[in-house]
Amino acid sequence: MQDKVSHDYKLIWDKRYNHYKDRAAIGINTDTKTFNPGGMFSYKRIKEIAGDRASGTVIDLGCGSGRISQFFPMNCEKLYCLDVSDVAIISCKQRTSGENVIFSSPEEMIRIPENSVDLIFFLQVAYHIPILLSFRYMKISHKILKEGGMLIFDHCNIHDKIYDGVIMTRIETQDWFDPLPMFITNSDDFVRISKLIGYKSVEVKDRGKTMPWIISIK
Repeated sequence: MQDKVSHDYKLIWDKRYNHYKDRAAIGINTDTKTFNPGGMFSYKRIKEIAGDRASGTVIDLGCGSGRISQFFPMNCEKLYCLDVSDVAIISCKQRTSGENVIFSSPEEMIRIPENSVDLIFFLQVAYHIPILLSFRYMKISHKILKEGGMLIFDHCNIHDKIYDGVIMTRIETQDWFDPLPMFITNSDDFVRISKLIGYKSVEVKDRGKTMPWIISIK
């Protein structure tokens, strides 16, 4: 059952995916020359960082329209595509398919058996939601990851005002940053929270760039 924060975000993202249904955010009528390569780049980078974990049980947390998850089904044992938006899940199903793919809401993560997942990636999501949800997902991820399993997520360096024109345009024109309190916008905050949760190893890649990746190992 969803709490009020999760429910509110579901309404927000259902509305946004509907609003941008003709744009890359929803994955319909999108120029594959620009849309797919971006997802493929992230997929290749995930595989490079995660190694064999990427061929086991994988979760795309905040899968959106399947920009990254579409490349996993043929290359992993099981794939969970999770998104708070039903509209996003419908779009993701258009791109991502296979008998080993499960579509659901992030709230259903608590039903995934503990110590059963090899890799969870949480990309281009954390800077859209309050710290409360990020913290919850990070804690649940720690429970369901196997020993040695990996959580990969990114964030936007807003406090340091390090962003490029594309990111800034998105922020200014699409209102991606909601006026809700307690957003995490600093790599060190994420590192501290990860260690408090119990992740044994936490590494920041691309520190100082627009969107650093945080690599946490259970």
